Amino acid sequence: MAGERQTFQPADLEQIKTWQEQGLIAGYTPTAYQDEPFLRTKTSGRVSLLMNAIGMEPATYPLFGQLVLREPADKTAAEVLQQPTDALLTQDIANSLGLKIGDQFMLGGGNLVQTWLTLVGTISATPNQQGGTVIYSLETARLLEKRDDVIDAVSIRWGTQPNAQETIVNSPFQVLVATTDEHTSSAQIVFNVMLKGAGVLGLLVGGIGVSNTLQVILARRKLEIAMLKTVGFVRGDLLRLIGLETGFIGVIGGVVGGFAGIAVAGKLIDILNNSGSLMMAWKPDWTIVLGGMLAGAATAVVFGLQAILVSSATRPVQLLRELPMSTPWRVWVTRLALYGLLVLIFGGLVGLVLGSVVEGIAFVFGGGLLLVVLRTLFWVILWLVLHLPLPRMPMLRLARNNLRNRKTQSSLAVIALFAGTFSIAMAAMSISNGYERVMGQRGSDEGYNLLVLASPETSEQITTQMVAQGAQQIYTSYSIDGARLDEQSITISGRTAADVAADVTIMDNTALANWSDDAKVALLPVGPYQEQFAVGDKIILQVGEQQLELTISGFYAPPTAANTQFLQPTTAVLVPRQVALALGGERVQTAVIGAFPVAELDATADLLGENLTDALVFSKADLNDALLGIYRALLTFAVSVAGLALVAGAVLIANSAGLLIVERRREIGIFKSVGYTSGHVLRLLLSEYGLLGFMGGAFGIIGVAIALFLINTSTPQAQMTFEPLIGAGMMLLSVLIALGSAALVAWQPTRVRPLDVLRYE
Repeated sequence: MAGERQTFQPADLEQIKTWQEQGLIAGYTPTAYQDEPFLRTKTSGRVSLLMNAIGMEPATYPLFGQLVLREPADKTAAEVLQQPTDALLTQDIANSLGLKIGDQFMLGGGNLVQTWLTLVGTISATPNQQGGTVIYSLETARLLEKRDDVIDAVSIRWGTQPNAQETIVNSPFQVLVATTDEHTSSAQIVFNVMLKGAGVLGLLVGGIGVSNTLQVILARRKLEIAMLKTVGFVRGDLLRLIGLETGFIGVIGGVVGGFAGIAVAGKLIDILNNSGSLMMAWKPDWTIVLGGMLAGAATAVVFGLQAILVSSATRPVQLLRELPMSTPWRVWVTRLALYGLLVLIFGGLVGLVLGSVVEGIAFVFGGGLLLVVLRTLFWVILWLVLHLPLPRMPMLRLARNNLRNRKTQSSLAVIALFAGTFSIAMAAMSISNGYERVMGQRGSDEGYNLLVLASPETSEQITTQMVAQGAQQIYTSYSIDGARLDEQSITISGRTAADVAADVTIMDNTALANWSDDAKVALLPVGPYQEQFAVGDKIILQVGEQQLELTISGFYAPPTAANTQFLQPTTAVLVPRQVALALGGERVQTAVIGAFPVAELDATADLLGENLTDALVFSKADLNDALLGIYRALLTFAVSVAGLALVAGAVLIANSAGLLIVERRREIGIFKSVGYTSGHVLRLLLSEYGLLGFMGGAFGIIGVAIALFLINTSTPQAQMTFEPLIGAGMMLLSVLIALGSAALVAWQPTRVRPLDVLRYE
């Protein structure tokens, strides 16, 4: 439970302890949060913007989730946080800044007074799975905030008493109750279904790839199978032989694939963790890994058997002469039984991930139906495309005729390329839209664009250095966070009359008439305060135990977008500077803001950071780049994940091309014997697969356009736009993958002499 910077006093904590004794609370842990603090190192004057800082009780934190140290790996937070200046950093920040255990860094911003801390550990997983975080003890939080009442949130676990939730929710504290899955939004449900569906579809496409690979292997062995049948091997012998062989292949491939999957998954998690948006501990779930290996072996056996079913039931002479082979009804029944077995195996594997075998089987079955629908749709479209009139180009017409005879295999290749193109194009366009949205809100780096946070006694030194560096304007504020006005938490900002007049819109022109550095007057922001107070009323501001009575001299409107001061509060109580210094004591933080030419901003920030060793220097460009950096990291992650689908598509295309080459070896030999060169044959094959690549890319881009339309229709505020350049790039990539994989497989067979091919026949 937490409030808007509500602070828990000793009596409040005693009440929570009493609830625990009464059984209303099973456990609790207090915390002190600070959003978006600043961090700088000893070796760099530039400041990094963190997501949050958390002060906690090491003995009880976290109550939910986990806090895992990457280094030292065998220690807990309670064991390493021994001194008041000890702190932990998430590994994304430590890695990006090159910090190691024992190094010092300065933390400040918001409620935190600039303080040097020592890194005693790096974090690989946080309870809220968020990166860009610094964690320290409550003792350190009191040191940073220069006060005792730093606890502003308490996480609790409900007790066993029947009235526990009602009692605590109805208490004076502001209470936030975690929701259950029953309250999951429709958007979350759709997103979860899409993720699960994409995973299952990827699993099925992988199965198709295994099937094609085995078909390539077995297609090369038709002569061997025919010879085995002539020497007495019956159908059962062949099925057992092929089953054992493909089983060995599946076990070896499953083991290699399982460990490769672990390595790839770990790398993807590292990419996501380094984005600063998420921080997750990851270790292999060996049940799932072993299940995947078993599924791989089973897939190899099932698809190997179904690939040999027809050949094993065919007379040797038909195999030797490559005569048309019919498929008996018993073979179809056996195939369906094998596919049913495969659905159960895959469903069990997916069920391990989803937590429900029934749900896993349902997803696999649904994914299979989707695959059938897509295959049928693409088969129909492919049929229509292949019957369109073409220009009088013999090679193109020949390629079209070849594809007409292999529409089933071609449709599988189109599905693979469609899945890869759709995945990576959707990810790229989503991130591009978000990137442009942030850039649109980024604003200009002009105006007040460089901030220095330091102690009040260094303000003159900072001002002098800014003037020396060519500051066009300088603005100074003495801020106190966590002050109180009539039991309300507020921020106090001490400013000169000139700074106030330049910064905000004053509602009464006489409000600054009596403003001087030590005048006991205050300006309040418009809004609720106007209903509570009037000009001339007395108010009491409190900072810790210090209190001061001031007279309200007027009200002001928050800054507009044109004159907002960089990273300064827009609803603070404004007082003269000396009044703020007297009231806040050591809790006062000085913010000196300067306006510099944008072209010189980076160089100026570097120089000031080097010269002001005990200050935090931050520019508008730093803030904008920090936000965009998260999007860039997320783009890398999304493209990496979607790229796996494209790799799967490329492998499937290569397998399809390999199977095509094996089945068409006689055709290739005849082509070459009547005068076709290796180049002619290769161009013919590339024409076929170039067309498939174009179709797969086109279908993927059309799918993205439809998905964006549906998203904008269901969520108008999304306002996602289709990026033509990304679409064109994805289509080109699809064509290149198809051409590259086909060329790689077909290069060597097209260079075999016709006599060698026909002699084999």
